[in-house]
Amino acid sequence: MSDLQDVVDEVSLRLGARVTLEDRAFRLVAFAAQVDQADAVRLETILRRGVSAQTRAWFESFGIARARHPVRVPGDPERALSPRVCIPARSRGVVQGYLWAIEAGEPIADEALADVMPLAAQAGDLLARHQARRRETARLVHELLQAPLGAAEVAAAVLARASGLPGRVLVAVIGRSAGEPGALVSQAGLESSGLAPRPGVLADDDHGVLVVLPCEDGAEGRVHQAMANLVAELEEQVRSREGGSRRAGVIAGVGDPVALADLRRSWVQARQALGTVALLPGHDRLGVWSELGVMRVLGGSAGHEVVDAVRTPAVAALLAHEELAHTALAYLDAGGSVARTAEILGLHRQSLYYRLGRIEAVTGLDLRDGRARLELHLGLVTLSAVNQVMQSRRR
Repeated sequence: MSDLQDVVDEVSLRLGARVTLEDRAFRLVAFAAQVDQADAVRLETILRRGVSAQTRAWFESFGIARARHPVRVPGDPERALSPRVCIPARSRGVVQGYLWAIEAGEPIADEALADVMPLAAQAGDLLARHQARRRETARLVHELLQAPLGAAEVAAAVLARASGLPGRVLVAVIGRSAGEPGALVSQAGLESSGLAPRPGVLADDDHGVLVVLPCEDGAEGRVHQAMANLVAELEEQVRSREGGSRRAGVIAGVGDPVALADLRRSWVQARQALGTVALLPGHDRLGVWSELGVMRVLGGSAGHEVVDAVRTPAVAALLAHEELAHTALAYLDAGGSVARTAEILGLHRQSLYYRLGRIEAVTGLDLRDGRARLELHLGLVTLSAVNQVMQSRRR
């Protein structure tokens, strides 16, 4: 058998039991399509593409990581856990994953378990080969990202042959809004997300997980929505594992679609979009480079310099008057429309005109001047976002 799903189906058939295959990080790889009377842990594995840290620790306490033969794990009513057998999937003596068979009725016979050990070894070999291919593809992605000028076309051709990626792709970087990036998404989880028929490749990134996705002409919107769904699903999983922590958020940045040889440009955009989202609490968890507008500048390596640059004397003076700063931001957000601003703030126009006069007096700027409006607007938007970040961190 050349397919992991075929192996799992055959093990399930021989044992007459419901079977799942997880990699050594307890992420779901495949499962036999029998869902009758599934216990809570099996449902968690299938629906969440993995198990919680508490469940993993429970299983590992039975020595499954060192086992060379099937290990029986007793049921646990408190965990809504049925008795099951863990069959280690090894390759060249190294555990690559685990086959789990649930004992719904009578215990599975030792003879039947011995009969499927060659299948477990085959699963281990397949997992090892898949992992090796993923590592090689990830290496080629990084090689392309670091390719010198003139060498990108060759590196892209090598990556395309190894990964099956088409000529047009975009890059997403998935990270954490607080704490260590951690293992956020597996290849199996990515393949189940519905992002594309060929869901792309994963690689490590300084900021989290780098995802290279196929993107045909006109398909950006569908890919962006699928990424948003994936981020929401990952955030739910992380919060569940970490006890509902408010600091356990998952965020992502997405670059523009590019030719495969131009991968680095989309990658830089995705990282800057991620950095921008991290600075904008309360906004979308997914930052799309093409939709961030001027706020892109906050996500780059010069973000702190930008903050210093927009804190002009006029902006600093206005920020000392909270009501006037709020009025100025509403006025500038409304494109300088007095009617719209008065409606937004619930003010009489004469009251608004009075405040606008005070804003000009405090800042020394003429609001009829486009550059003056740009100075105030950029400063207020940027520093308001930074202030939100500082307040959220204090909480």
